[in-house]
Amino acid sequence: MLNNLYLMGILLMPFSLAWGQVGDLGWPAQPQDSHHVDSLPDYGPYMDMSGGYMVGDTVADFTVYDFSGNPLTLSEELQGDKPVVLINGSVSCIRFRDTYDMSNTAQEFFASRSFFDDHADDFNWIYIYGVEAHPTDGNCPSNCPPIPTTDTAVVQPSHYGERRWALQGWLDSEEHEFEYPMYADNPDNAVYNTFFERPFGLLAIDCNGVVAHRGDWVTSFFLDPQAADALAAWGQSFANCEESPVDPDPDPDPDPDPDPDPDPDPDPDPDPDPDPDPDPDPDPDPTYEGPESVLGAESIAGIPLEVLAESEPKAPIELFPNPAQDVVQLNWRSASPVAASLTDVHGQRIWDILVQPGLNTLATESLPNGMYFLALAQEPALRLVIQH
Repeated sequence: MLNNLYLMGILLMPFSLAWGQVGDLGWPAQPQDSHHVDSLPDYGPYMDMSGGYMVGDTVADFTVYDFSGNPLTLSEELQGDKPVVLINGSVSCIRFRDTYDMSNTAQEFFASRSFFDDHADDFNWIYIYGVEAHPTDGNCPSNCPPIPTTDTAVVQPSHYGERRWALQGWLDSEEHEFEYPMYADNPDNAVYNTFFERPFGLLAIDCNGVVAHRGDWVTSFFLDPQAADALAAWGQSFANCEESPVDPDPDPDPDPDPDPDPDPDPDPDPDPDPDPDPDPDPDPDPTYEGPESVLGAESIAGIPLEVLAESEPKAPIELFPNPAQDVVQLNWRSASPVAASLTDVHGQRIWDILVQPGLNTLATESLPNGMYFLALAQEPALRLVIQH
């Protein structure tokens, strides 16, 4: 509730950027990995993809960060020399994954890839990684219910670190050809909630911050020749906003001497409160100290073990140590063996395992550093981090 009120307050705040954007949803520094991700609101009924900004809307500004903590601020990108196209995606979105899977030759994916290839240098393509469409933990957006054929083992991130590592896992995927920078939505999901409310949407935004083109789905947008041609023509006619459309003089009074009173007592309160706390933080978790560059021995991908333990699914199995180096122990508290599989963050299966009752040892020295998921039959997937 507090987060929603805070977001509404941001949207209603006056905004001074010359190109007229209507608020700032950004964060002043990359969130800590331990920062909790907000719960998902109701995005409407199944397959309702009507949410988010529409053509003609003036968008809000935001700052987001890539895996390494490099920031991207939308207002700065809009003042560049290329038109901005904003796209969001998630590992568990079938349309998003298949668009960048060259082995999938369906027409909608071929049409999208063809446009990207033909216009790679014509647009400033900005990708935002945010809400998972069909996570295996069942915490799905209301308009994207669980689909058992997604072939991924990705949960809905409960902490920013999970989102950051899932993003990096996608970029490292050998099964997909994705050559664009990608940025993680902040823990309040503000970009997803405000711009999209759908898992694979497109917004073309002009330099004044106004939506010029919108795609409910990226794939269906480029499958429509008229929509694709219109976007290409818009890109070719793009002209950078060289001058601000707003009067640079904030004083609306043209009178060169508007103050006839030589001493109007300019400082009636010589000692006002210098810090009225204009940016209250309703969440006690965020500490704006920038990204964590390495995994700590007492954390999982930057998430303190005691914090992660509170959100870990309750399963009759213990997994330790976690983070692991060369060996991880599995303690299966059951009288019967169970089949399990280990996958990476973008759903690629690493091993199939038969877990015996009692203590099991799994050698992990050959696994690269990163986050993995151990999925057991009829049990929630467990997170495992490898840190050599």
